[in-house]
Amino acid sequence: MHERNDSEILELRGRISTLEQLLEVYERSVMEQSDRLYSEQERIRFQKTLLESQGEASLDGILCVGIDGTILFANRRLGEMWGIAAPVVGSKSFEQLLRAMSEAAAEGATFLERSTAAEASEWVAVQEALASITLARIADSHKLS
Repeated sequence: MHERNDSEILELRGRISTLEQLLEVYERSVMEQSDRLYSEQERIRFQKTLLESQGEASLDGILCVGIDGTILFANRRLGEMWGIAAPVVGSKSFEQLLRAMSEAAAEGATFLERSTAAEASEWVAVQEALASITLARIADSHKLS
């Protein structure tokens, strides 16, 4: 009976040793994955910062909108070109920004008066684009009703 207990104890110690080894392998794997994930996050943060810096340094107004209608990026120059307040440009609402752009388009004469010929022709193109967006929205809402 005493021998049986010794053999059971040895078997349990073997199992414990195996489990400890498996745990060490698992912990190493988790740490390696964590390190890779951290490195990847740092790389993505750097790229995002670089792209945002380039976007802000641009002489052009830049607006990137996601398919869900959320503003992904809008640079300061966009607000300057349209005469839109920074909080509106910085908001994540494309609807709010589009309203502000439409209001600015209604005041287009003052913009054209202080613009170069190149900016004026771009302004006309933007007004036409806004009109087509408005018409598309009207057409879409008409289909829904």
